[in-house]
Amino acid sequence: MRSAGINHADLNGRLFIKTTSFLLDREPKRKVYRNPGVTLNPFTLKSSRVVRVLLSHQTQEWTQAELESRTGISRASVSLTLGDLIERELVEQTRPGNRQVAALYRVRDFNRLLDDWGAEDEWGKRTTIRQYSVLAANLVFCLINDWSYYFDPVFWLRATYRHTDLLGAA
Repeated sequence: MRSAGINHADLNGRLFIKTTSFLLDREPKRKVYRNPGVTLNPFTLKSSRVVRVLLSHQTQEWTQAELESRTGISRASVSLTLGDLIERELVEQTRPGNRQVAALYRVRDFNRLLDDWGAEDEWGKRTTIRQYSVLAANLVFCLINDWSYYFDPVFWLRATYRHTDLLGAA
């Protein structure tokens, strides 16, 4: 904004006022106020990949680069997800990073992380549940042979009077 000559001020104390006969250009000494920026829910479909990796290897320490390669999401998303998990005290940074050494992260509270993920997960939106009827007397026979022949997804339309064994499949 300064390069465009637009007068502005912000909450950190930055002040730029320019007229034809006056110039006031004050930079803040330090950042006191930080823009809230983007908030990220660590339990969305994409971000939950980080949570899934952390939960599947609960004692392992991870760098952001390792989490990025394991999950396939951007480093920025991994960083935001880890930041939110640290803020919620679910993950901890075990070693601070610098230019030579990467920071390490690990699960701080496994049970609470799992409970929070389960509470915020909208499982019904990302899954489909179907029930199939086994039209054979012997379930083992169905599983050994070509079982697709024995499953009838619309069994209730044809044989509602008959007792059938149910098998749940996702």
